[in-house]
Amino acid sequence: MHNYTFRPVEVARIVGAELGVTIDPDFEPVLLFSNNIRDLEWQPPLKNYWYFGDFVIAGYDQFLSSASIQNAGTLEGDLDTLSINAPGGLNTNKNVFRGVLWNQVGSWQNITGYFYGYKLNRARGWVAQVANLTPGAGWTNAGTTYTHVSGTTEQIYLGAWTVSSRLRVTITFTGITTGSVALQMDNSGTFATITANGTYTFEVTTNGSDGALFIVPSNTFNGTYDNATFIVEKLDYI
Repeated sequence: MHNYTFRPVEVARIVGAELGVTIDPDFEPVLLFSNNIRDLEWQPPLKNYWYFGDFVIAGYDQFLSSASIQNAGTLEGDLDTLSINAPGGLNTNKNVFRGVLWNQVGSWQNITGYFYGYKLNRARGWVAQVANLTPGAGWTNAGTTYTHVSGTTEQIYLGAWTVSSRLRVTITFTGITTGSVALQMDNSGTFATITANGTYTFEVTTNGSDGALFIVPSNTFNGTYDNATFIVEKLDYI
């Protein structure tokens, strides 16, 4: 592979700035053969990653071959970053196409060749979610704080983030002298139990049937938490 020491970094910055996304700085070297490229033909644009590198055309029919390699979803629309149109009798005057940025194959017909370069992956990180609270009986409310006084009725948090997600949940409890409180998903069950004061952070992977996050007290539990410091984050593309 020739020297692309800085160019993937520059391309990643351009893609990130244009689409408002963050590209993972660890670029993945790739080698795709004709069958790998053909498998992507007429498929939707690759989601959350792009390829950048060189195409080498090893063989084609000057009357039957065609190639359309695109950078789809740009501000300027779907752009052909490599186009070979042999059906009209047009011959390309070279067989190595350098510095091609793409994420969609519009056409790869009657061509043999390969692509080598880098895969630019969109980065992932923790993204804060909106957690809508349905207060339970047995909890008293003062401003944004909730204190448990009796019973086992849960506090219920709802949001689209509950389904098939990797979550990070942070909560702070004060005033605990007895009992316990559990954090659980309504389908996959308990993922944490708290018995003492402090700030806690837990990670949990939810399933496709989870629809709510519960804070479930034992009957003897006493303690307070501030809803303003209850944080739910989802591992997602950024």
